[in-house]
Amino acid sequence: MTPSLASLRPHWFVACTAAAVGARPLPRTILGVPIVLFRAAGKIAALIDRCPHRNAALSQGRVTGDLIECPYHGWAFDAGGVCRRIPGLPAACEHPHQAAEAVRVAEREGLVWVWVGKNEATPEAFPPNRHVALGDLRFDTFLWAATAQCALLDGVENLLDACHPHFAHAGLVRRAQKRRTVGVNVRRDAEGVEAIYQENARPDGLIPRLMEGRRQTSIGRFFPPGTAQLEYTGPAGPQFLLTSMFTPCDERTVLIHSCISTPRKMAPAWLKKSVLRAVFGRVLRQDQDVLRRQQENIDRFGGAKFTSTPLDVMRPHLLYFINHPEKADRSDYATTLTMEL
Repeated sequence: MTPSLASLRPHWFVACTAAAVGARPLPRTILGVPIVLFRAAGKIAALIDRCPHRNAALSQGRVTGDLIECPYHGWAFDAGGVCRRIPGLPAACEHPHQAAEAVRVAEREGLVWVWVGKNEATPEAFPPNRHVALGDLRFDTFLWAATAQCALLDGVENLLDACHPHFAHAGLVRRAQKRRTVGVNVRRDAEGVEAIYQENARPDGLIPRLMEGRRQTSIGRFFPPGTAQLEYTGPAGPQFLLTSMFTPCDERTVLIHSCISTPRKMAPAWLKKSVLRAVFGRVLRQDQDVLRRQQENIDRFGGAKFTSTPLDVMRPHLLYFINHPEKADRSDYATTLTMEL
C-alpha cells in the first residue's frame, strides 16, 4: 500500500532549493500537478504551468520584469496569476477568466515549499523545522537535491532501512561479513516514529570510519508525510545528521532535498563539502539504481507484493501513518528488539 497523490495534497512539500529559481522559469511536477516557479520582485512565485488562453506551458516562456510571459501569444502574469498584459489589447486585461492559477509557496532556510491543494481548501500547518542543526554554528550544513525513480514509501524506507547497506553499499557504509548484535528501541507518537540502534562500536564502513570516531547510536526517524532523518551520535554528541524531504512528482518519481550537517572541526567547510559530494554521491547513485530496478521489477509483475520480518523496523510504521493521516487517530507505541547489524 502506498499513499495516493490526491491524499497528500493537503500537505506542504519541497519543490526545489531557492538557489534553483533564477532568471528562467523552473518547471516542477508536484503530486502529479505541473507547476512553474519564477521570481517576481525578488520573491519566489508559483503558478499552475498552463496559460488560460490556449493552454501553453508557461515554463516554456520567459520572465520579463516581475511577470512570466507565455511563449505562445505573450500573455504575461504576475505572482498571483493575474494577467497584466495581452499584446494587441491596449485596455486592462485583468478578468478572472484570463488569470493563471496561483500556487501557495513559501521559502524557508534555502528550500522552496509549495502547496498544490485546491484554492478553496485549507492547507495543513506549515511543517516545523526537523533539522535541528540548521543555523547552529557548531555544524557545517549543506543542501543536496536529487531524484529517484520509486514510490514515496519505498524511497523513505530505503533511507531508513538499516539492513540494505551491507549489500547495496558493501564496504562503503557497512560490511556484510562483520555484524554484531544490537538492541533497537522503537518509539512512535502522533508526530512520527524513531528507531534507536544501540551500536556502541567503531563503524566498519569506509565512509563512517572517515567521518566518525566511536559510534554510540544510529537513529532513524520519520515525520509524515515525507520527511526522513538519520542521526549518528558519538561520545561528544551528534557526528552526522541527514534530513531528507521527499516530494512525490508522480506515483513513481520522487524529488529528494536533503540537509546534511557535521560538526565543525579542522577541515574547512568547502573541503568537507567536496568530500561529502564524492563519497555520498556514490552512495546516492547506488540507492538510485537499487530503487529504479526495484520499481522496474514491481511494474514487470503488475504491482508490489512484499513480505516483511522484524528486521524491517520502519516499514510497519510508515504504513501506520498512511492509514492514520489525522493526528487525532494516532496512538503511541514503544517496543524493543534485537538484531544483527
